[in-house]
Amino acid sequence: NFARLVRDAGGAAAFSASFTYAPEAPTDATPITFAATASGGLPPCTYSWEFDGDAGSGQSVTRTLSAGSHTVALTVTDAGGASAADVQTVAVASSCVIRSVTKLADPFRLKVAGSGYLSGCSVTVDGAPAPATLYKSSALVVAKGSGLKAMVPKGVSVQIVVSNPDGSRSAPYTFTR
Repeated sequence: NFARLVRDAGGAAAFSASFTYAPEAPTDATPITFAATASGGLPPCTYSWEFDGDAGSGQSVTRTLSAGSHTVALTVTDAGGASAADVQTVAVASSCVIRSVTKLADPFRLKVAGSGYLSGCSVTVDGAPAPATLYKSSALVVAKGSGLKAMVPKGVSVQIVVSNPDGSRSAPYTFTR
């Protein structure tokens, strides 16, 4: 957490800015509310935000960010033109997570267990769409026997990804049959 202070000629802290965000452990499916605080300075203040190149304004703003690490910058300017800033890195987790992949037989299928799967989600194997995905909320069954078997050769590692209709995606999961 970095906060910049503007000091008056006597060295006392005259103006500072900081922000908090909630929830504290956001996911890519969760709106995040950022709330600014300023102390000192001449009211009224203006609040400017930057979210990885996307701008916002106001003392409180809400954003939904993609999974990953994001730099969030707040600049507060008072009525006298003085400014103070706070810059933080916000880690956003993926709401869609693969916990395990299991091979099922007769016919050949894969059971993809995890969380955050939405109805209408799809599965890719090494970037190619799987032949069929059956949604079961906490587990998916990837089906179609021989077509799927060809995509997942015995002894070869493949990357499996679940994509939700809202745009959220799991991290690649390495599976070897």
